[in-house]
Amino acid sequence: MIGTYIGIRLTPESEAQLRNLFRAHFTRMIDDLHATIIYAPEDDVHHKFTPAPYRTFKATVTGKDVFGKAGDKWEALVLKLDAPALSRRHEALKKVYKLRHSYPEFSPHISIKYQPTSEEKKKFLEMDLANFKLELAGEYIEPIQED
Repeated sequence: MIGTYIGIRLTPESEAQLRNLFRAHFTRMIDDLHATIIYAPEDDVHHKFTPAPYRTFKATVTGKDVFGKAGDKWEALVLKLDAPALSRRHEALKKVYKLRHSYPEFSPHISIKYQPTSEEKKKFLEMDLANFKLELAGEYIEPIQED
């Protein structure tokens, strides 16, 4: 079965800001900083969806969290975002393409680092990033291969 993943990257300026901010705190950040718009492993819309690569979305960091199970390869340090236009885009794509997002609620976020150490988690959660502004642009689509 082929599913659909639709994501959006940070603008080069926003990515540079985050990398500069976290460079001193983490040994390795995620290579491709992005936000998920839709993760629909049961729905294939590759033949009828065209990404909007030049559309820009503004976001404000509202908090930090650690997503995933401790020690799991997908455990991640994440910045929670307030991004109303991105949330509207998520809802519009679900409605227009009949996509079923795999999580009950859409939670806009940027994953910063996978498999953080205990010390990295502590440092990250202590950082004051409230109201940090970001821009996202470069919407893209990828297939999800599920067995």
